[in-house]
Amino acid sequence: MKLAKRILIVLGVLVAIIGTAFIIFHDDADVEQIEKEQQADIDETVPEKFDELNSSFEE
Repeated sequence: MKLAKRILIVLGVLVAIIGTAFIIFHDDADVEQIEKEQQADIDETVPEKFDELNSSFEE
C-alpha cells in the first residue's frame, strides 16, 4: 500500500513538472508570434487612421 502511494506521488510530481515545462515553452512561442502579428496590424492600421484624421480636419 505504501509503495502504491509513493508511485502515485512520484507520477503526480512528474506530470506536474512535464505540464509546467510544456506550458512555459509552448506559451513563449505563441506569445512571440502573436506579438509579431499585432505589430504588423499596428503598422498597417496607424497610417490609415492618420489619413482619416487628417481628412476630417481638412473638412
